[in-house]
Amino acid sequence: MIERSASMPMGAELAAFQVVDDGAGNPLRVLGNAVGTLRANSALTTNLNGIVLGNPNCKGLLLFVNVTTPVAGTTPTLQLRVNAIDPITGTAFPIWTPAALSPPVANTEYVYAMYPAALAGSFTVFLNNILPRSWSVDLLVTGAGVSVPMSLGYGLLT
Repeated sequence: MIERSASMPMGAELAAFQVVDDGAGNPLRVLGNAVGTLRANSALTTNLNGIVLGNPNCKGLLLFVNVTTPVAGTTPTLQLRVNAIDPITGTAFPIWTPAALSPPVANTEYVYAMYPAALAGSFTVFLNNILPRSWSVDLLVTGAGVSVPMSLGYGLLT
């Protein structure tokens, strides 16, 4: 934290941080890239609707799907669905549904990138788009007797 000293002009401590408008005329400090876990490693056997997350002020998103031990079931598929959340009703609206992994391969990491400009790198899938203020990620599985051991992590990109 930067503290004001007698030699520092009033307001200079705020100048050390990038600040944006929160949409209601209030200053909001810009945060750097952030990472987190959406799903710890465990077997996914049915569709799972993700929790609603807030985007403080980032533009894009990386999703890391790590399929661990062998996948079970007949014709298993795994698909992600990224949603924008309506701030009034809380309704999820799909904004990106990449092609399903059919089948998801054990001991493989898939990386999905969504950003409003091209990114260099070897991504499983890339979408030129922005991340909304409220968002979620659903996991969709199909097939008979499917069990997909996997984890899901994320990174917010400024």
